[in-house]
Amino acid sequence: MEAALDYVSGIGIETIEAYNFHLTTLLRERLEQAGTTLITPPYSRSPITAFFIDDEVGFGKQMRERGIFFAARQWKQGMIRISPHFYNTENDIEAFMEAYKRIIK
Repeated sequence: MEAALDYVSGIGIETIEAYNFHLTTLLRERLEQAGTTLITPPYSRSPITAFFIDDEVGFGKQMRERGIFFAARQWKQGMIRISPHFYNTENDIEAFMEAYKRIIK
């Protein structure tokens, strides 16, 4: 735990927050461009991005088959919750969106 705290401290909390916000903004923009209606309010600074999809179980399976993994949160049927963090990259967001568009076509 101490090593993890040292690592995060070395990056800086403000830097992590700004980067997370950047990734989250990119994800939300790409989802909206794909015609997705977000549940997450547009003013939210949380990295959590939530939206509904017809078959969340099938969607998750197809994403895993494409090598894209995310934690499923069963709050409401059909809801997907994505939360990028400082260990993700813009390429991760783009890979997610490429797979997303192929699955929901």
